[in-house]
Amino acid sequence: MNNIYGANFTRVGRGAYRSEEVDAYVAKLEGQIRTLTEEKEALESKMIVLAEKIEEYRADEDSLRAALLGAQRFGDKIVKDSKAQAEEILREAEKKAIDAVNAVRAEVEKEKAEYLRLQKENSRFRSKLLALYEEQVKTIKRLPAEEPEEEPVPAEETKAQEAAVAPEADDVEQEMLKIAMETE
Repeated sequence: MNNIYGANFTRVGRGAYRSEEVDAYVAKLEGQIRTLTEEKEALESKMIVLAEKIEEYRADEDSLRAALLGAQRFGDKIVKDSKAQAEEILREAEKKAIDAVNAVRAEVEKEKAEYLRLQKENSRFRSKLLALYEEQVKTIKRLPAEEPEEEPVPAEETKAQEAAVAPEADDVEQEMLKIAMETE
């Protein structure tokens, strides 16, 4: 079909050609036209399929684009929410830490005050105890230092001396017990 017009036929008269050559040429052209028509139809059907695929791909592309944008928005929201939640957790942790530090400081101050109170109480107890010891020493000094020579002391005098010393010793013991109870 390169050159339809350039075909040469044998002439059989004026303006007439050999019919077998013309018929053979026409048959050849019909075959080529049929082949080209079939190829054209096949290509058109392929083109229709490809056009449909292109439309399908465009629809898929739009869906993918929408899905990607949705996923990106969702990811951005998750990051934003996570940051906000992390900031809230940090604020709460800082508040709890400050509260804990303040509670410990208050406890330390309370313990210091108790320590100072106990030191004062200890100082008062020692002063009273020393005063009692001094009183006992005075009482002991009032006792006769020398033992009498084997003169028998009447039992009534011994009892009277013991009775005179005993109340003082009992008073000292009572005073010590009283001081010990006050410190508790």
